[in-house]
Amino acid sequence: MAFDFGKYVPNSFKYPKGPDATFKRVNVNQVRYKELLKEYEEGKVNKLRIERFEQKWMEKEEDRERRWELQFKHNELKDNLLKDFAHFKQNGKEFIKKCLDLGSKGMGMFSKWWMFKPKKSCGSGELKQSPITGKWHQDYKPNKSRKIRDWLKAAENGEVFTNSLNKNRVKLNRLPTEEEYGISDEATLKRHTQKWRWFLKETNYMGVSDPEKRRKMWEKPDSRVDYK
Repeated sequence: MAFDFGKYVPNSFKYPKGPDATFKRVNVNQVRYKELLKEYEEGKVNKLRIERFEQKWMEKEEDRERRWELQFKHNELKDNLLKDFAHFKQNGKEFIKKCLDLGSKGMGMFSKWWMFKPKKSCGSGELKQSPITGKWHQDYKPNKSRKIRDWLKAAENGEVFTNSLNKNRVKLNRLPTEEEYGISDEATLKRHTQKWRWFLKETNYMGVSDPEKRRKMWEKPDSRVDYK
């Protein structure tokens, strides 16, 4: 195993001078920025509003350089760990010996979990080690299985999906109520309206130029208006 002396050159000698043109500044208020861009596409705000927002919330140059430096160090550390684990797998005793010879620097080059298997925190799934990174992960395995008959019986009493979909423990073997039918109809109409309006935008209102007819097509997608 060849010893990589280049890894122990001081970082200040290895870093590039700074980020290039491809590493652009970002907007620090991403959520509101995306909302504004969407409003701009819909015609609710003008371009000047977007430019003012960018000037106010755009990342400063020193913050950009700091973010690039942190990202560069993170990627370098990640690559070094992958190389170290590959060397460890080839000849673990020799690798550990060289790390210990380096003192405190060498101690940060390996993890004890490369050699020892951790205890399971919970569950009964099998622990497996990644052959690339050396990290451990646990397979999912339910603690208790339920037969289909038992599941159907529990569904009759509302004892299934209680963590997310059925928090109120409603029985599943029943017809929907009038209120639930209404909620379903409203959701169906909403989806249909969204599809219809998307279709109008893509086809430029199917060639209709009259503003009044366009308004009726937009507001009443289910009406039998003669659009031609």
